[in-house]
Amino acid sequence: MLKRVLLLKMFAVSVLFFYGCASIITIAGPVETKKEDGSLFVGRQEGFTYNVEKHEGRFVVYKLPLCKEMKEVVMLTRKKPRGVFFGILEIPLFGLGVADMVTAGLISKNSEVRTIYESKETGKNVPCGTKIPAPGEKLVVDIPELKISKTVVTDDNGIINLEEYLKGGNEDLMVKLCLQADKSCYWDFVHE
Repeated sequence: MLKRVLLLKMFAVSVLFFYGCASIITIAGPVETKKEDGSLFVGRQEGFTYNVEKHEGRFVVYKLPLCKEMKEVVMLTRKKPRGVFFGILEIPLFGLGVADMVTAGLISKNSEVRTIYESKETGKNVPCGTKIPAPGEKLVVDIPELKISKTVVTDDNGIINLEEYLKGGNEDLMVKLCLQADKSCYWDFVHE
């Protein structure tokens, strides 16, 4: 009987001294800090990308705004779960080690603080608006069959007027349109 009481007292004292070691060591441990990449977002406008489309036999120049793609750098501070060794020891002795390790993990997770450290450019330009007609854009119109190479300007609706160059005849002509703003070119056939 005395032996059982002594074992019971030793068990109770062990539980008091060992249970919660992982949790207590995690609480008492220092905070660790590291940088992580955060979310992507759109920064300031950097220009336009242009597109030439053919509508009802007429060429229309559209422009789409481009913006710098930005990335947040996040400072992550949190307590690292510690004392896992003691939690593992508690599992066969008392069966409470699992609860202690879970508690230590929750303490670590609840101590986590994310702060935006800085924002930096990724080096990419991404579309950041809606496509609109491009009035007043200069283009070089090149029609090799007619030996025409002229600079034209789009009207207020972004339309290129080619009627003065395409008079008479009824053959298909290759037209090359090169935008001076971004040096892109567009080829298509027009019916003269």
